[in-house]
Amino acid sequence: MSELVVKLDASEIARIETAMKAAGERAHDGIRRAINWTGDRAKTKVVSALTAQTGLKRGTILRAVKPTRANFTALIY
Repeated sequence: MSELVVKLDASEIARIETAMKAAGERAHDGIRRAINWTGDRAKTKVVSALTAQTGLKRGTILRAVKPTRANFTALIY
């Protein structure tokens, strides 16, 4: 039987925590912007892939793919 070994380097988590504390109230805005930026990049890839896979026009796919962007009340894309 195989053994699974997991190693965790918590130094990166501590660095992120320090940055979040330094940002204070502005951290929420930065997280929201990062989520939307990443989500928009993923949407672009999804639209490209669906256009190639389905053979539909890009405009049709764009009208069908409607993400909900992160906002000040919900950090969900």
